[in-house]
Amino acid sequence: MQIQTDLGGEITKQVLDWDKKYTIRCSITEVILRDGLEPGKKYKFTIYSPELGQRFDVDASIGQIPTNSVLVGQWYETIPIHSDYTGMKELSSSSM
Repeated sequence: MQIQTDLGGEITKQVLDWDKKYTIRCSITEVILRDGLEPGKKYKFTIYSPELGQRFDVDASIGQIPTNSVLVGQWYETIPIHSDYTGMKELSSSSM
């Protein structure tokens, strides 16, 4: 994989080995949604973050209990998804 980054006019280039088991961070949500949001299901991904220029192992899990959330004055049933980044806990997140 060839990566070129332009930050304020400073261009850096990288060439990284790529394996089919790796994924880009934004595709994690697509994989989980396509799989059906099964409560309790767990996933393991190796992702590449172009913003940080490195790979991370990510453990993602689907929450057990649907919860209710308000969005623009309307109630929706939501299912929490948790993502834990190995070695970079500040990137770990929970979303609904």
